[in-house]
Amino acid sequence: QEMSSTLEAPQPPDAADTDPAASATGEAAVTAPAETMPADVTVLPAAPAEVLAMDIVLVLDNSGSMKKNDPQFFATRAVEEFINNLQSPTHIAVIIFDQDVRLAFPLEEINDISRADILRSIEQINYKGLYTNIPDAIERAIYELKNSGRTESSKSIIFLTDGIVDTGNAALDQEKTAWLKDTLAADAADEGIAVYGIAFTEQADFQLIQSLAQKTDGEYFRALTPEELSTVYDKVQAQIAKAAIPPPPPPVAAP
Repeated sequence: QEMSSTLEAPQPPDAADTDPAASATGEAAVTAPAETMPADVTVLPAAPAEVLAMDIVLVLDNSGSMKKNDPQFFATRAVEEFINNLQSPTHIAVIIFDQDVRLAFPLEEINDISRADILRSIEQINYKGLYTNIPDAIERAIYELKNSGRTESSKSIIFLTDGIVDTGNAALDQEKTAWLKDTLAADAADEGIAVYGIAFTEQADFQLIQSLAQKTDGEYFRALTPEELSTVYDKVQAQIAKAAIPPPPPPVAAP
């Protein structure tokens, strides 16, 4: 018999010859098809992290030196932008200070109705105050958050000044400065109130503002020109929003 000169193509080996599992059972292994997602299924983004409600008190310097440093009222515009960027369920209050301290707007929820009233309260700023009673203003802000703040909210004071503690009495200024740095800062920290201080111009008491922020787990900022204030308030808002995200729960120990 004559041998054919044409060789047959080699056949792939049987799965049972190559797959150890198949060899053990004597059956061919079956590979499951790759799982694919139906074309009509939309992948939703991950749910955002839970955010705590925010209670915020704005503390704004109305002393006469602000008129010299901010003649076009850039600070007022920056604060208005900040307020317009806030949404419910945020609560906000406004305190304006010079030699006196005035609660221009009590701590209330910001919404489409209250926003107009909050913005109108800012119009009380005229830069005609004689002095800069910072300690009494911070004390009033702490009081507002302690008495009207919500238990479950994050609490913040945003404090702007271009000066130092000045009541017109040098001895009293030293006493009030020490009271602010020690007693009031500790009170705020005990209540979970973070102070975010903005030192406006080189004349502001940056060391005092830095001390308040550090003792209350807040932040401190410096704006050397009026034009920088809007950017600084944006940074403050980002920091407050970040602080309002609660930390993840601790891992559960294995039984």
